[in-house]
Amino acid sequence: ALVAITADATDGGLMRMAALSMNDEFRIVRPGQVFDRFMVESIGPDSVRLVDITSPTRATFVVAIR
Repeated sequence: ALVAITADATDGGLMRMAALSMNDEFRIVRPGQVFDRFMVESIGPDSVRLVDITSPTRATFVVAIR
């Protein structure tokens, strides 16, 4: 589940981070980081695009804040 998205202004532009929850785990991640079997491909203003790194086809999923 996508719990929250935060954004910080940096010299390189806007850096977004996402708070993700799965089973009993909770983690704050940035693009490129791995959470469980998913790599965070991108973080938008209200959704996160995840890639299943265990899938032979590298299936992608978009998780949005409701």
